[in-house]
Amino acid sequence: TANNSVVSTQDIKTITSGELSGDSTLKAATVIDIDDDLNMARVVPIESVETGVARAVTITEDDVASAKCTVSSTPQLLDEDNDSVFDKRFDEMGKNFWETSYGKFKFTIEELPPQEQLVYVFLKEVSAHNDADVLYHLLYCVKLMSLHSEVLNKAAKNNKGFVIWCQENLLIPNLWKLLQSEFSQISQLCVPLILHCITLPSGTTMFSKVVEEDFHNNDWRARFAAVERVTTIAHFVEPVTVKNSPLLQGSLATAFCYLVHCLDDIEANVAQRALLNLEMIKTSSLKLLLWCLEVQFDLTFSFVGLYTDGQYIEDDGRFEPNWSSAANCWFTLFTGFTLFLIAFIQMSRKFILLYKGVDSTFLSAFMDTVLSILATILVVSDAVIVTKGFSVWCQSVEQSCETAASVMVIGVNSGIDPKGFFLELGSVQFGIWFLLVCWVFSLVLASRKLFIYHERENMIVSMTRERQRHIGNDYTHIVT
Repeated sequence: TANNSVVSTQDIKTITSGELSGDSTLKAATVIDIDDDLNMARVVPIESVETGVARAVTITEDDVASAKCTVSSTPQLLDEDNDSVFDKRFDEMGKNFWETSYGKFKFTIEELPPQEQLVYVFLKEVSAHNDADVLYHLLYCVKLMSLHSEVLNKAAKNNKGFVIWCQENLLIPNLWKLLQSEFSQISQLCVPLILHCITLPSGTTMFSKVVEEDFHNNDWRARFAAVERVTTIAHFVEPVTVKNSPLLQGSLATAFCYLVHCLDDIEANVAQRALLNLEMIKTSSLKLLLWCLEVQFDLTFSFVGLYTDGQYIEDDGRFEPNWSSAANCWFTLFTGFTLFLIAFIQMSRKFILLYKGVDSTFLSAFMDTVLSILATILVVSDAVIVTKGFSVWCQSVEQSCETAASVMVIGVNSGIDPKGFFLELGSVQFGIWFLLVCWVFSLVLASRKLFIYHERENMIVSMTRERQRHIGNDYTHIVT
């Protein structure tokens, strides 16, 4: 076929060399043009069936840090090279995500401010060099930018994920390893830097982690080096800095406890090194460490949640509170203690009357009524304060009440356990209002008894007066 022309096979005869003789007859083929379109199907291309199972979940960038997913089976969606489509997509998406212990944070180094990029470059160079002079100048630059220009403090507010990642990968682990007596000039720069890092997000957690790992290491050489590092911190620490920061006090107290514990280390070298280093610590630093340890034993946290507002951060489930006055909580405690005394006094009086088998007097009923009125006023005031105060607190986290009970962290190192927080909140309010009902019922009974005594006294006085009047009238008639 060519140009929609069809040649009939009946009019075609094959010509061979033997048929070219004179008596042979030559026949021509008849060509018939067909203008109509032929209904012919195209060749079906060979295709491979792609199967896949997908679960679509849409989240925002702010939810990435706390989002969790579970893949039930290996993805089966393949491309033309039989490679998983999901693997390539995840590789492209994971380029801008930085994993931390608090989750994944999305950012790029190019998007950070220039000063933060410079700090990042310095910290990368610190981990790449071993020369003491190079490390000294790099750390000196980091110290100027961190302590004097407050680059890390500003980054903690604007780019928290970047700071947390640097804390866990570049700052605290590297600074901890550089604390050596051999290079005191480097240690002198590392100590204020590592103390500054402790006050930043994830600082106390990361510092406690590296200290615990070294002191609990099975290799005695790691414990031996950890003793030297804690002693170096104690030698260069500034008392003014520590006394103004509870975070530093707790971290130094933890490190000092590990140092003292090494006196009983199973390895003689570690125990001897700990003893010698404790004797080498100057008196002012030793007093400071003991003071930090004493503060931890004497530390009590006053929870002032009533009328406290704040901001619930859904990225990591943390609640940043603006603490209110503690007077509301102290009034609640005072009310509870006062009501306990009143209830104990009333119960003791009733048992004494029941034991003697006598009834209370008019004065006793009057005292019962006065105490019931006083208790009712205290309970009403306390119930209103607690209900309204917790209402203000809950309005700050009302958008996440379901998850806040299990994942919310109140403040930074506040020591408050939020587990079952909303259940306890409801129990407190129910208990106070039920107590109000009990005292109102007690007030009604005391008032009723006082009213009965009052009626009885009036009746006795009236009967006496009438008796005297009738006796007087009778005596007058007799005399007449």
